[in-house]
Amino acid sequence: MADEARRIRASWIDGARRTPPETPRQRRRRGWVLVGIAVVAVMLPAVRTAVYTSDIDPHDGGWADIAFFVSPFFAIAGAAVIGIVLIVVAATGLIGLPVRAAGGALVIGLIGAPVIYVAVLLATASAQDAARSSVVLAVMTYVFPVVCGIGATLIAAFILGRRTSD
Repeated sequence: MADEARRIRASWIDGARRTPPETPRQRRRRGWVLVGIAVVAVMLPAVRTAVYTSDIDPHDGGWADIAFFVSPFFAIAGAAVIGIVLIVVAATGLIGLPVRAAGGALVIGLIGAPVIYVAVLLATASAQDAARSSVVLAVMTYVFPVVCGIGATLIAAFILGRRTSD
């Protein structure tokens, strides 16, 4: 470590326009920043859609149709995008996650996200019916499925990454 510090110091002192080598921690940080950017990029359209549809009449029957037939695909899309980003970032070595674990997280996210979404939707149906707010319906219809997709994929990646590193 001391030799590396001397080498870096010498490269700065001799006036060369070289950057110090990147540490593995900096590479991992950059990889997780890329995953975070992907999370934000997936969430923005969902939030935008929820904002623009929150003024629809909460007694409109279309909410249930969208919630049961369209929103699970939002969960699948969120899981797919984050899973693919995890695979690419893991394959380039920017995060300390094996590609096999990232692929497993993608599969778990694709299967688990719509199941989690529908289970939570059914479990909270009476509370949503009591609230009857178009904002609650918009968030549960557009934002929550994407959160399920992102969350299921990232949680699976962390669990599978820990299992394969042991």
